[in-house]
Amino acid sequence: MRFNLICCFWIYASICIVNAQSVLNYFNAQVLNAQVVLNWEVRIGNTCDGIEIQHSTDSISFVKIGEIAGVCGSKIENIAYQFIHPFPQKNRLNYYRLGLGGFGYSELETVEVLDFKNGYILRPNPIKDKVQLTFEKDLGKFQLQIFDLQGQIVLEAEEQGASIYVNTIDWTPGIYLFAIQSNKIQIINGRIIKL
Repeated sequence: MRFNLICCFWIYASICIVNAQSVLNYFNAQVLNAQVVLNWEVRIGNTCDGIEIQHSTDSISFVKIGEIAGVCGSKIENIAYQFIHPFPQKNRLNYYRLGLGGFGYSELETVEVLDFKNGYILRPNPIKDKVQLTFEKDLGKFQLQIFDLQGQIVLEAEEQGASIYVNTIDWTPGIYLFAIQSNKIQIINGRIIKL
């Protein structure tokens, strides 16, 4: 009996997702000015009993961040909707889905909202074995130098683009300073904490 209930639930959930997807022409998420703009369109001939906009930072636990009450969609034309999430989580993945009243949930839309302080993001920081340094814009060719607190150079590298990965597995725990130099920017300085 338990197997049958689980099986029925799984089949029901799958049908709801399929039905929800067949209601939408598209559903997408974009980052604009540190906010997330959601756009979707209900396909002609479909209506649903309200739309609930949900957000998650782990793709499992969702919270309602907005809703469109009443009958949504139209029997005679495609209807487009837009919702702006003004406060998404910065520097991590944001997951969105739509609860389409009577049809279940849409597929997930995922975006990352990057918050570039001082023109770069250092992730993770503190670090254990590797770190990614991502810049707000493509630097072209750039030079990276990393120093320990005694002023000794730990790493020198020449790279190109908008990010670099650094292997730190052999570094001793402590604080390190870095400097980036490029023709396109003034010097970027920062610090890395190694656990």
